[in-house]
Amino acid sequence: MQVATSPVKGKIEKNTLWTVAVSGTLLLILAYTIYKGTHGEAVFWLVGIAFGITVQRSRFCFTSAFRDFFLLGQTRMIKGILVGLAVCTVGFVMVMSTVSPNPGFGAPPSDANVLPVGLSTLVAGTLFGVGMVLAGGCVSGSLYRMGEGYVGSWLAIGGVMVGLFLLNNSWNWWWDNLISSEAQIWMPAEISYTGAIIVTTSIMAALLYLAVLRERKANAGFVMPEIKRRSEDRNPTSAVSEITGYVRNVF
Repeated sequence: MQVATSPVKGKIEKNTLWTVAVSGTLLLILAYTIYKGTHGEAVFWLVGIAFGITVQRSRFCFTSAFRDFFLLGQTRMIKGILVGLAVCTVGFVMVMSTVSPNPGFGAPPSDANVLPVGLSTLVAGTLFGVGMVLAGGCVSGSLYRMGEGYVGSWLAIGGVMVGLFLLNNSWNWWWDNLISSEAQIWMPAEISYTGAIIVTTSIMAALLYLAVLRERKANAGFVMPEIKRRSEDRNPTSAVSEITGYVRNVF
């Protein structure tokens, strides 16, 4: 008696074979690079693969974060971005404090890459935001969607490459005629590293609080099914208690 194979099961098995084949090929490439002594390239390769997997599985995308926040009142992604920015702030200070222990003396170190802020920042941010909407995703989102087979993302990254080429050939003109005359502000030089951490993380915390309020208002009246959480407060009654629950889940 012949047992019929489910189409879904067959598709899963086929995808599994492809995954094993691709993973095996990548491991062979890694082994070859290590054998040739190019350990640095092997490390970059591994970091790139890990970054791609993380971004794809988390569906990380600035466009979807703001879209879901303003249109649907969903803040999952934007809350992750805010927490990530806060963590990056602390990490940046830890690194830069070893490069420039006294930021208040002299000009900012070249390693800090402190660029001027002004009209160019506003125009560039606006163009980037409009471009994200038209492309259907930010650069990171478009990159992992390329791997998923989205043709539009391939076109978007192609546009990014063209834009980078044009910028590379016109950067000196922009710098001489606009950017160099704008203000160069480095918070550690004005209020110390500690003050910069306090101000930045306070802004992130305030935005996180507003995001939670927005989500609670948008979902008012919706009864969420009971979900087991590690947090002791399973039904937070305020935005503060919900944020406290996030901290408990992490630690």
